[in-house]
Amino acid sequence: MIIVAAFTKEFETHYLIPILFAIVIIALFSYNIVKYLRVPNEIITVDNKGILHLPKNVTLDPKDIVDVSYRRARGRGITYYWGEITIITHLESFKFDYVDDCEDVSKDLTRMMYESKQSK
Repeated sequence: MIIVAAFTKEFETHYLIPILFAIVIIALFSYNIVKYLRVPNEIITVDNKGILHLPKNVTLDPKDIVDVSYRRARGRGITYYWGEITIITHLESFKFDYVDDCEDVSKDLTRMMYESKQSK
């Protein structure tokens, strides 16, 4: 409909700004939906040997972790229980969004990091 209206004589330029605004809003909304749907059900798993398994077939020994931080999601004055986890190693960092109960996950990963460094 927008394309048809653009090529007709009845199309007026004052419709252009609301149409562009709607396109930007739809694009941002679509990006966030796709980003959320691509998050695996289990982002960080630990096997029996204590090795972390991350998405994209990344394995990580807790001894290699330098820092673990989290940021809880916020919106309209409300702080949610889910959020973002950042795992920093000597070589690279990993950031995961939409982590359920991110504060407890961060504490568990930090505990694993310190326990593995003490057992050297």
